[in-house]
Amino acid sequence: MTEWKIERTPYESEIDIVSDGRTIATVEAGEDKEEIASLIAAAPDMLEALEIAIWIIEKNIHGPVAGYSNILDAVRKARGEE
Repeated sequence: MTEWKIERTPYESEIDIVSDGRTIATVEAGEDKEEIASLIAAAPDMLEALEIAIWIIEKNIHGPVAGYSNILDAVRKARGEE
């Protein structure tokens, strides 16, 4: 998995999310925008964590698990399947 990182642009009014030297997204700088950029940059890691959680639940838990369908829905949405 390729890492997504935050980089400040030379203009200081924007924050880029970059992967392999390419800009994935740009967030306008401002109040709470650093947190938004961090959330976007963490998206691949969060998807991987959810996929691991699904695997653990399916292999180890027998019976209903609260929130399981929400995890599945989030992963489908992240994959563009919804």
